[in-house]
Amino acid sequence: MSAPPSEAARRKNVQDAIDRVLFKINELEAILGNFTGQNDLLHAKLNEYVAELGKLEAAKDDMIGGGQPVELAVELLRAVDEGTNPDSFTVQLFRDSLAQNQASKGKVEAFRTLREQLTQQLAAAFPATRAARALAAACLTATSLPDCRFGLLAAAMWGTWAWKLVPHATLLDNAQSVAGLVAIVAVSLLWPTVHPASFQRRRTLALASLRLFLLCLPFNFSQRVLDLALPQQLESGRLAPLVNLSHLISASHLDFLLFTGLGWRLPLRPHMALQGLKLAILARFGVHAHCRGMLLSSPEVQQLAARAHGVMSIAAGALAPGATTALLEPREPYMQVVALLLLAWVLLGWLVPTLLLLPPAAPAASAWEQAVPQYHTARQALAGG
Repeated sequence: MSAPPSEAARRKNVQDAIDRVLFKINELEAILGNFTGQNDLLHAKLNEYVAELGKLEAAKDDMIGGGQPVELAVELLRAVDEGTNPDSFTVQLFRDSLAQNQASKGKVEAFRTLREQLTQQLAAAFPATRAARALAAACLTATSLPDCRFGLLAAAMWGTWAWKLVPHATLLDNAQSVAGLVAIVAVSLLWPTVHPASFQRRRTLALASLRLFLLCLPFNFSQRVLDLALPQQLESGRLAPLVNLSHLISASHLDFLLFTGLGWRLPLRPHMALQGLKLAILARFGVHAHCRGMLLSSPEVQQLAARAHGVMSIAAGALAPGATTALLEPREPYMQVVALLLLAWVLLGWLVPTLLLLPPAAPAASAWEQAVPQYHTARQALAGG
C-alpha cells in the first residue's frame, strides 16, 4: 500500500498543472498571432488546452483548502497584476491591520474614559443615584429570593424522591430524575442568583417552562415507578395521618399542581392556562397509572374513597333535598378512587392556587368619603354664585 503524497509533492503537482495550462495559453497566443483562417494546429492546441484544464480540475483537491472555495482579497489580485512583491504586500497588510486595531482600541478607550467621567459627574451632581442603584439591586435580589427559597425546597423534595428510585429504577428513569433536579437547580437557584435582572425579565416564561417540564417527564406516569417510590398500603402509628397525607399527595402528584403553583407563582392568566394544561395532561396520561398503583388501589384507600363519596352524597342531599345523587355516585371501588382523584386535581390542584393568586379587592369608599367631595363642590358653587 503506497503512502499518500507529502504536502510538498501535492503542491508541486498543482504548480506543474498550472504551468502546463499557462504554457498552452502562450502557445495559443503565438498561433493566433499568425492565424490565416484555417489552421489544423489551432484545433489540436485547443484540444490540448482543454485536456490540461481537465488535469488541473482533477488536481484541485491538492490545492489550499482541499478543493473548497477560497476567498481572495481584491487587493491581492491587483498586487499580482501589478507585479508587486508578495512579501511587501503582506507587510503592508499587517501594517494596515495594526493601524485599524489601534484606531479601534483608541475609540474604546475614549468611550470608557467618557463613561467614567460622566459617571463621576453624575455622582457628584446627584448623590442619591448611588443609593438608588443599590436599592434597585437589592430589590432584584429580594424579588428573586422567594423563588430561590422554594427552589431549595423543591430540590430537596425532588432529590429525596430521586434517591428512593436509584436502587430499583432503570437507567432511563434515573436519568429523568437527574434531569429534573438539574432543571430545578439551574432555573430556580443558579439563574436568579447569578443574573437576577435577566431572570426577572424572563421569570414568567422560565418558571412556566420549568413547571411544565417537571410534570411532562415520562417516568411521572409510570405505574412501576410509583410503586417503587411509595408504600403499598397506608401506615399506622402516631404520625400516620401526616405520613399518609404526604404519601397520598405524592401518589396523586398533587405536588405538581398545588405546591409548584403556590411556590413558583405566576401572573393570574398564565397561571390559569398553565394549570389547566397540566390538569389536562394528568387526566389524559396519569389517571390509570396513578389509580392502579399499589397505594391508591389498596383496600384502605378504597375505603377512604367510599367514605368520601358518602359524605359528599350527604352534603349534596342537604344542599338539594329533591335531587337524586345515586346516579352520580360511582359504585365500583376503582371508579370511586378515579372520581376522587379527578376532584382533588380540580379543587386542590387548580382552584385553590388560582383563588390564592386573585388580586385583593379595593376597599369600597364609605358614604362619608363619597359625600365629602360633593359637599366641597356644592360649597364652591354657592360661593361662586
